[in-house]
Parts: sequence; structure tokens; C-alpha cells
Amino acid sequence: MNINEKDILKKIGDPKYKPKTFDELCQIFNVEKYHRKRFRRALKLLQRDQKVIRTHQKTYRLPSKDDFVTGRVDKNPKGFGFLIPDDRAVEDIYLPRSQAYHLLEGDRVRVLRTGRDSGQVIEILERAKKQIVGRIVLRGKSAFVAPLGANLEQIGFDFLEVPFKPSLKELRKKIVVCEIEHYPEKNRLAQGKITKVLGVAGDPTVDFQVMIHKYELPHEFSQGVIHEADQIQKWSLVDEVQKRVDLRNHPFVTIDGETAKDFDDAVCVEKMENGHFKLWVSIADVSFFVKKHSEIDQEAYHRATSVYFPGGVIPMLPEVLSNGLCSLRPNEEKMTFTCEMEFDSQGNRLKYKIYESVMESKKRLTYTEVQKMLDDPDFARSQGNIFEHVQTMHALHKLLRKKKEERGCLDFDLPEPEIVLNMQGDIENIVKRPRLDAHMIIEEFMIAANEAVAEFMFSKEFPFIYRIHEKPDKQKLFIFHELLHNLGYQIKYQESLDPLEYSQILGRVEGSPEENIVNIALLRSMKQARYSDENVGHFGLASKCYTHFTSPIRRYPDLIVHRLLKERLEKNTKDPDKILASMTLAEMADHCSKRERVADDAEREYAKLLRAQFMLDKVGRQFVGYVSGIQEFGLFIELEQYFVEGLVHVRGLKDDRYVFIQERYLMRGQRSKREYHLGQKVTVELAHVDLDKRQIDFKLID
Repeated sequence: MNINEKDILKKIGDPKYKPKTFDELCQIFNVEKYHRKRFRRALKLLQRDQKVIRTHQKTYRLPSKDDFVTGRVDKNPKGFGFLIPDDRAVEDIYLPRSQAYHLLEGDRVRVLRTGRDSGQVIEILERAKKQIVGRIVLRGKSAFVAPLGANLEQIGFDFLEVPFKPSLKELRKKIVVCEIEHYPEKNRLAQGKITKVLGVAGDPTVDFQVMIHKYELPHEFSQGVIHEADQIQKWSLVDEVQKRVDLRNHPFVTIDGETAKDFDDAVCVEKMENGHFKLWVSIADVSFFVKKHSEIDQEAYHRATSVYFPGGVIPMLPEVLSNGLCSLRPNEEKMTFTCEMEFDSQGNRLKYKIYESVMESKKRLTYTEVQKMLDDPDFARSQGNIFEHVQTMHALHKLLRKKKEERGCLDFDLPEPEIVLNMQGDIENIVKRPRLDAHMIIEEFMIAANEAVAEFMFSKEFPFIYRIHEKPDKQKLFIFHELLHNLGYQIKYQESLDPLEYSQILGRVEGSPEENIVNIALLRSMKQARYSDENVGHFGLASKCYTHFTSPIRRYPDLIVHRLLKERLEKNTKDPDKILASMTLAEMADHCSKRERVADDAEREYAKLLRAQFMLDKVGRQFVGYVSGIQEFGLFIELEQYFVEGLVHVRGLKDDRYVFIQERYLMRGQRSKREYHLGQKVTVELAHVDLDKRQIDFKLID
């Protein structure tokens, strides 16, 4: 056989070539029967080098740009995994054990599609973990660290091998941190060394440390950062005050949660004689205190966000700034950045101004207090002028909310758990977090300011960071419409991708048993909101132009926005490199998006852990609940007494063999025809709680 690589690539690369099977290629190249093995080896070598790909139809062609996908690895303990693409319009890609053995959970990789839903790992772009948090597992004279939640009875592909010491036997009930020294290779697990013993799970201090180390959250400030923060406290602000618009006589208030200390924003609303509203949104001017390239700035960029846990926070900035100098505490003169807007009687924004200011909050209000003013006339009357101000705010909020609904903003009403702690830090209750008008007042005002700032910078064609939410993938929306059909909603599928259509769908299911599952399904069909230096709009808010301007104490992108805004207001250079030094805006946006996702994951997992801990001493007790979700593997049950959800596994339904009827979104017994559907009231017994897996299991009581 006298066929070389160049000949094969020339033929397959011919513009007239159409993908051929192996047999067809043998015919084209006149490959004799006794040379077919050599020819197949030649094709496999080209596949290995990604010069040729074999499709799921078993045909061969040159790779195209769309064949390569980047994303994050979701690793299974059995060795295989899935690529979760960065582009959520792309379906997950299966990675067999032969491709995933050297990967760990969360690694970012580049994959070549080798089939309809499978792929070959081409390159590891970024290792997600430098350490593993888990438990020690001993097998004779071999020692391993198993990630939390892993099956300890069997050595998994996600275990780390560590040097054996007899003293490790005393640590088997404790959680440890293991530094990765060598990542997994073929026929060899990852290797590392134990660097820290955290203690026994269930101790609040240990659980907090688990989150810090598992997600590698920076949580201590260096001496350099602390020293810089202490020096900033000594600054004289007399000259700076003279340069700013003086808003100290305006009746600004802050509205936050009861335990909040980092007050980013203060608001003031005035009803004008012509029936219009004037809204001032003043935001802490963190950029005045945190200078570019300072040690505080570098640490804030590294963290990119504050991380909030029940009972505690890991702040982006030292407390001297986050809870002190920058926080808009009442009756204190503060440096701020203000967006002043005028709205007509229909809620249309007529004009706006953005400027540096100095202001003084006249009162620190909580959401609970504001809501009580709106609900309780006697309490409202006792608040004097403050209530009149709240009434004006409430009137404007209703106009802004109506305008937002008219344009098709997707208002996902997904209840969140509120974990109630007592004075000792123990969990007292878990309830559904109320969504009050008081919350929505601030929400609407912040959205209005964010839009005005984004539109201003976009109109000036100035380098900027936007908060974007790209249009969803049509295929995923088609699947969502199938779910609606299965739930009994006859809604015609439209390819227009108009957010108003989906806003109306959420309105139709509001208050129904299906509301929660529809909200979740629609949310999962959407792409993730992220930061970008390119404006493509915000689909979920039905906004053409959006940014994050209102929380620079806890979000680094907002700090970038303030700096860029100042540069434009001062009419300085348009060159982002001169504004932000060596990193590009795109790189900074990507970094902040990633850190936001890490923080979200840590906050969600910690909440799951606390829910599991809360239920641990209730094993064996019976509860009334409702079917909140149905999958092939079982029923999700939300309790009536506590805002806690758990699973009744299909294996636990002993009275019959139950199957998931997707067309009607219910579970049915094959013999008895007994059915379980969304919203159905049931009685369950708490069967098991697994703290490491953060899982709660119920069994049905007839």
C-alpha cells in the first residue's frame, strides 16, 4: 500500500469530498484486502492527531471549528464523566473512562466531538482543584482521601492516594484537606499529602472551614492589605467634599436586611409638582478609596465577590471599608456615585444624570420595617415623614414594575430557604424566604440605575463591562414547550425568542401546583447571565443594555464600572489598557463571572448542608408534604412544616412497580394504576439523612 498521510488529507480535504465510511475510502484508494489493517491504522493515527474525525455515522472527514468544544468536567466516581460546555446551547458531551481517567471534577478542558454525544479530550485548559476536602480511607497499608459524599466502601477514581502512616487510623472520623501533588494518570490515582485536619463534621466552625477549603475561597487578608486599609481611615475628606455634588440635605434612606452591615446603596424619591417622580440612587464610591493596583485592589479582584453564608460572610473588602468607610451608615457623611433619574406618571424614564456626590443617609430601614409600614396603618402613622417617603417610593416602584412586565421581564418566582439561627448560631427553623414589596422597591430602583448607567456608556461607545444574558437555545426552549404540553398547557411554540411570551407563560402558571417546576425548567433552559465587554442585552430582564453599578462593596465588576464611568465623565482616554493596565476588560469579565459561579456553588452547598443538619435529629418522624417534582428515579417532596425538600426514591415505593409517565408528568403504578402528581398532598417519614452528600431521603406512609 503506497498511501501516505498527505494523500489521505488531500482527498478528505477536497471541497467536493463528502464524508465516506471506511469501506468507501478503501474503494476510493483501491486498498487491497490484505492492506486494510494498515489503512485503518493510518486513519486512527490521523484521528489521534485530530487531523481527521470519525463521525457517529462512522464516516471520516476533516474537523471543523464546531467539532471542538470547551467546558467544565462533571466527573463520576466510576471514572467516566461529562463535559458541561461553556456555551449552554451545546448539549453535554459524554467522556468515557478512557478519556476522563486523568480529569477531576471541575477541570476546564477542550474536547473534540467523536460522536453524537461523546468526545475526546484534546487539552486540559485549567485544573479546577489544587486540593481535595474529604475523609481518610484505609485499605491495609494503603491510604486514600475520599471526597466528601463519595462511597467509602469502594476505592473510586476520584480518590487521592496519600502516604500511609499508622497515626491516620485516629483521623478516620475527621475531615481533612489534601493537597494534590500529582494529578491522575492512566492506571494511577491522583496523589497528594494531607495538609490540614479540619475536625469532625457538624461543628459549625469545621463546616465553615470545609466550604472555604473545598471551594478554595480566599478568606484572610494579608498584612499589606490590612495596613493599607488602616491608612485609608486617616485620610482627610474635606477637599474631596468640595468637589462633589452636595446631596446631604436630601432625605436618603437605606433599606436592607436585619443583619446587613455593608450598605452599598441609598435611595431618595420625590413626587414633583407635574406628577413626575425624581429618583436618586446613590452608591458607595468604593473606587475613591480603593485605588487601582493597590494591594486592596489586587485582593478584591482575586476574590471578585463577597460570599454570604447563614450567620457569616467572607467579604471582598476588609471590614474597615466594607462595614465602615464605604458603608452608607446613617448620619454619616459618605462619598457616593449618584444616578439621578426623572420618570413620568406612567413610569417612563425621561432623563438622567450621573455624577460624584456626597450624601448622608437619614435612616437605616429594614425590609421588615418598610413592609410593616405598607401593611399596618397604625405603625405607618407612627413613622411620620418616613412613611410619606416610603409611600412615594412604593408608588414609583409599582410604575417601574408594570413597565418591566409590559416589556416581558422574566420574573422567576423561585422561593428560597431562609435559615433562621438563634443567638448561639444554632438552626432554629427553615422557612420560605418571603418576597415582599419592600424587597421589590429596592430591586426596581437598582435595575433602573443599572440600565441608565449602561445606556450612557453604550451611547458614548466607551470601553465597558456589561451584565449580559444571551438568548436561549431554541432546542432547549422546544424541550421546555414539550414539558408545558405534558403538564396540560396548550401553548404554541414560537421561534421568535421574545421574552414577553415566556413572561406570559410564568403568569399563567402562577399559583398552580406546576408553578415551581415550570419556573425551574424555564430557568434551566436559559443561558447563565455573565459579565462581558460586549453588549448583547439581557434576555431575562428584556433589557437592551444592562450592567452592575449598585454593589461595589461586594462585587468587583461594579468597582470596574465605577472606574470606567469616572474616566468617561472626565472625558479621558478610550483605551481600556490605559484605564485598567495589563488585563483586558474581556479577561476581567471572564474572571469575575467564574468567581461568581464559585461563590454561588459554595453558598448553595452550605445551605444544603445546614438543611441536612437541621433534619438529622428528626429521622423516624412523620411529616405532611407535597410532591414538588417527579423524575424517573423518584418523587421530590417539599414539607409543609419546614421549607425542606427530600427524595422518595422509586425503589422505596414497595407496593407496586412505578414508572414515570413523561407525557402526563406523573408517576404511576403498573399494577394498581395508583398515581402521584405535582402538588399532591402526602405523608412521609424521614428515613435517612446523609450529611456528606447533603441528601435527605423520605419514605411514603400510606
